[in-house]
Amino acid sequence: GIGTPGDRNGLSTPQIADLDGNGTVDRVYAGDLYGNMWAFDLSSDTASSWGIVNNEPLMTTPGGQPITTAPVLAKHPTISDDGTNDPNVMVYFGTGQYLTNADKSDPSLNYFFGIWDKADDDPTRYPLSTATADLVKQNYLNGFSDADGNPVRVLSDNTVDYQGGDYGWYFEIDEPGEKLIFKPVLRAGIVFFTTFIPNPDPCGEGGFNYFFSVDMVNGSSPDAPEIDTDGNGVIDDNDRVKNGATVGVMAARKSEGLAPNPVFVDDIAYTGAKPTKVRKLKDIPTGRFSWQELLQ
Repeated sequence: GIGTPGDRNGLSTPQIADLDGNGTVDRVYAGDLYGNMWAFDLSSDTASSWGIVNNEPLMTTPGGQPITTAPVLAKHPTISDDGTNDPNVMVYFGTGQYLTNADKSDPSLNYFFGIWDKADDDPTRYPLSTATADLVKQNYLNGFSDADGNPVRVLSDNTVDYQGGDYGWYFEIDEPGEKLIFKPVLRAGIVFFTTFIPNPDPCGEGGFNYFFSVDMVNGSSPDAPEIDTDGNGVIDDNDRVKNGATVGVMAARKSEGLAPNPVFVDDIAYTGAKPTKVRKLKDIPTGRFSWQELLQ
């Protein structure tokens, strides 16, 4: 029901969710070119009962900035799954379009979001919006640089009060025309994604990208360094970044070229220009986990 013949809409890649672990899809999330993030309820055994949750988008982005990539999903990291907040899912996604020549020079401001899909007694609250203060905004802290003196982005650590009525968080992707065109990746409580700033020349190629790592709970810079910023092969407090007076943790670093969504192999993230060392995951226990007695 969104769009016109002269300004057509389109649904971006969906993300499916099996909420009860029975092997079938219960919910589907997908964005569109008008900036709506939709939730589709497929939990019923009767297909005729399937449909759009609340008959409204779950979220509408500022200015209707388009969503062209699939979101990534996780159970809420701090709210218990006791049935009162079903489906209790966090939906992470960004805005931006890179489909036409005009998108190369489009200076529009884009965003990244982490929003909470929960059972709500007041369906009129939807769609969620930054204009109605449903979400907490994180801001960039200025003047930080890495060990080589290159400017990096550090995000504020504003509290998201999920018990007090907040439905998630967001921040601006910052540079005019910077956009998210690849799917984010969740890893050990951190949301990783890359953004792209294209070369505006219609006949040119290339551009720049930023590699982000933000906390999945409130969208801030991580509590501790996640990336080896000084290049010594070890991730420790020396990888905190500085602005001359204070230290912080990097949320994003700029690189040259178009970088796809991060691919992780052990403690290395492949994001385009060169491999980046990231914090290693906790070791998975090994050894015998069970036994079986065979009777003859």
